[in-house]
Amino acid sequence: MDSWIDIRRKAQEFHAQALSRADGDRHAKSLIKAALGIDDLELEYYQPGSIVDPSVLGFIERAARLINIASGQRPADEVLVIAHEIGHYKLHKDPRNEVTATSHLLSGDPIESGAGKVEGYSPRERKEVQADIFACEFLCPSNWLREEYVARGRRPADIAAELGLPLNVVVSQLVRALLLPPLQPSAAGEPAPAIELDATQQTAATWADGPLLVDAGPGTGKTRTLVHRIQHLLGNGAEAGSILALTFSKKAAEEMRERLGVMNAQAAIEMWVGTFHSFGMELVTTWAARVGRTKKVRVLDQTGSLALLEDNLSRLQLHHYQNLYEPAFDLVHVLRMISRCKDELLTPDAFRAEAAASHASATTEEDRERAEKALEVAGVYEEYERLLVENDSVDFGDLIMLAVRVLTEHDDIRRQFQARFRHIVVDEYQDVNRASSRLLRLLSAENTNVWVVADPRQSIYRFRGAEPSNVARFSVEFSGTRKSLAFNYRSFGPVVRAFERFSATMGGGSGMAGSWQASRGDGGEVTMTVVPTVAAEAEAIKARIEELKAKGVPYREQVILARTHLTLSRITDVLERLNVPLLYLGDLFERAEIRDLLSLVGLDAEYGGVGLVRVAGLPEYGVSRVDALAVIRWAAAKKMSLFDALGNLPSITELSPGGRAGLKKLADQLRGLGFATSPWMLLTTWLFDRSDYLRPLVVATDMVRGRDEPASVPGESSPDRGAERRHHVPGRFLGSGRHGRRAGDDDPRQQRAGVPGRPPARDRHHVHARKPARGSRSAPAVAPAPRRSAGAPRRGGGVPVLRRPLPRPGLPLAQPGGEVHLEELNGLEVFGPH
Repeated sequence: MDSWIDIRRKAQEFHAQALSRADGDRHAKSLIKAALGIDDLELEYYQPGSIVDPSVLGFIERAARLINIASGQRPADEVLVIAHEIGHYKLHKDPRNEVTATSHLLSGDPIESGAGKVEGYSPRERKEVQADIFACEFLCPSNWLREEYVARGRRPADIAAELGLPLNVVVSQLVRALLLPPLQPSAAGEPAPAIELDATQQTAATWADGPLLVDAGPGTGKTRTLVHRIQHLLGNGAEAGSILALTFSKKAAEEMRERLGVMNAQAAIEMWVGTFHSFGMELVTTWAARVGRTKKVRVLDQTGSLALLEDNLSRLQLHHYQNLYEPAFDLVHVLRMISRCKDELLTPDAFRAEAAASHASATTEEDRERAEKALEVAGVYEEYERLLVENDSVDFGDLIMLAVRVLTEHDDIRRQFQARFRHIVVDEYQDVNRASSRLLRLLSAENTNVWVVADPRQSIYRFRGAEPSNVARFSVEFSGTRKSLAFNYRSFGPVVRAFERFSATMGGGSGMAGSWQASRGDGGEVTMTVVPTVAAEAEAIKARIEELKAKGVPYREQVILARTHLTLSRITDVLERLNVPLLYLGDLFERAEIRDLLSLVGLDAEYGGVGLVRVAGLPEYGVSRVDALAVIRWAAAKKMSLFDALGNLPSITELSPGGRAGLKKLADQLRGLGFATSPWMLLTTWLFDRSDYLRPLVVATDMVRGRDEPASVPGESSPDRGAERRHHVPGRFLGSGRHGRRAGDDDPRQQRAGVPGRPPARDRHHVHARKPARGSRSAPAVAPAPRRSAGAPRRGGGVPVLRRPLPRPGLPLAQPGGEVHLEELNGLEVFGPH
């Protein structure tokens, strides 16, 4: 069960009880009064700072059934604090909980900070987020709110005023209401059958003879084994708070948390579960003074780091990496080198010494130039570190590097952590880099129970310094044992055997070969089809898709995988012309609605304000390009912002009657917004409270997906820190988007626009540029070849194909180190021009 859904469901059920007791009065004060009566809770006020720290807005004393509230708060904020403490009472068992910020998840814009990518997962933070979610759902249930907004056409500001709640709470709840399926009552059914472990899983889960590395090949049930390992520890007397569970990716951490929550909800809260970076973040922020930072230290992602360097170009001594037209183009390479230095725990001084030694020993012009570039990077590295300290910031690499520094230099802190965490469980150990490996060794005392699970064949973070060789060194560094899981539960025999052959070629044959028994038996096939042209490739793929469809495999259970989006763009264009129904996850910034929103944000941020042409031309306003350009020219002549120009429409004489009416409507909707407004407030105010842009999209989306396909909601699985919130203007927001593109950050993905007459999205052929999530069981798949050789002949007429099995044992399917994940599929057919 999704723990967030469970919390929201509990909050809605408690809301129904309180609403009944309040005789249907939905006002926040009435609901709070009713809720206090239901659980016999008392409310007392105190002067801020009189009995607790001045930053504490409220706290609950469970044994006394007493909620203490700091006096002098705004009524709308006060009810939120009380509801937050009620959430603690209903969800947790701590004798005391404090709240120091009202709704830190809902108060602003996490765009400028990288903290959103490395959320903390400490037990305390997790509980605070859960109490926030409970409070918001209790005071403003999403199911009711969606009905009010969509069916009755009410605005969030009116609803917030009626309920006596902060507007940001109502807006946040509306985001959940529109993106997530309606909450359904919990179904009382039979408990899920217990899953028995096989012999190799049982051995690993119950291991008690020192540190252990579990070699978990693809589909061998590593997460199941890991969860049972923790269950075994708890069952043998280990306290939940003594268990530290680490992984490398945020997604894997959340999956681990959810699986543990199903096993033991209370223990899952008390355990520290998260990524190496989130653990480092908590350590650095807790002992910020020891690394020259404050408690409000900001975490910069690569986008933020680029902006920091660009803002201080005059302090950088650039020659080889100087680009006056677009500094980010070359600075991004410098930052990546600095990041690799931090992954290797290489300080600026140490890196400069290495570069200087290389320069001194250079014998060729090429070697000297390479050394000069390294020296230039060393200079930027030194200045970058000074800028980070001056701006009270750290980057991702610092989260591990500084944590290692704290534990290395301060014996008291290291002993504290070693005493606290007696059991360390690590997932995705193959993706651990040198810095993370060092952090793990510092956390491990002589008698610490270290248990890690790894599959070196699935190392996907080498660009971040991941070293699969850590797997081979584990037995030496930790004096540990290595055991393997023997059964593949995901794929049929042909796929497992194909991957066995492929694994023998990975890493140049350096111990990557594996052998597994296919628990599902034989089924499906793995073949390769060679065709002469891209068009023929598309026709062959279409023929295979329709063949599978005729055999009873619907479109939605088929998937096309490719190595890059460039490959997919090439092949899907042809497939669409062949009327193949596709659900293609493409570039976010190519979506019409995203361009609309960026144009809105850019009204007062982009040079020339050209975004007005797109925004004013929306159907709601119907303003012609001529009229929009007239406003832009007038604003430029008067040296006035577009927001101010829209407030002076009577002075712009050349507007047409229709254009003036549409622009006036837009001006009314944007009144009070402008340069000093954050992107979050600008977009949410315009989308939810003033315009009608969103409503038809919501209705259309409901019709397509039937309101049963969940979407992700920012913040719900991402505990964020109030200290990370920073006020920033739309110009900085657009700049961060530019930096993100330069930095190569992953773009969010979404559906490509549908084609009239095609099946609904839920019955389209799925297309991905990367493998599905680990643990998935895709139906038959086809994989376009990444490229066609230059000399491939073009042939006309029909679709000449050469169908043959995959290469015989001993021949590689791809170059060593290639990222081909055959283990995910029940059947695979590789297509491509020869």
